[in-house]
Amino acid sequence: MGKVPPKRYAIMMAMIRKQIQLTQHQARALRREASRRAVSEAALVREAVEAWVKRGRLATDREDFVSFEMMRSEGLDRAFAFDDDFEKAGFATLP
Repeated sequence: MGKVPPKRYAIMMAMIRKQIQLTQHQARALRREASRRAVSEAALVREAVEAWVKRGRLATDREDFVSFEMMRSEGLDRAFAFDDDFEKAGFATLP
């Protein structure tokens, strides 16, 4: 008698479909990043929304938030900055 495959369970989350509009630049960047990571564009959008929900309130402005997320995705933990926003977001600052 052959081996019995292990039971696998999946938790299905209810998803709500949303339609968004992007600039051409944003759409190209999303497509490139999804391809680079070998994930769907929808997965990247969900990741960005989740990051905003969890950490977005720490950022004083959109530019800092984008910087924080790019640094995290690249594994960076230090920033050359003169304000305390990066420290508040958990990064060491230089000088």
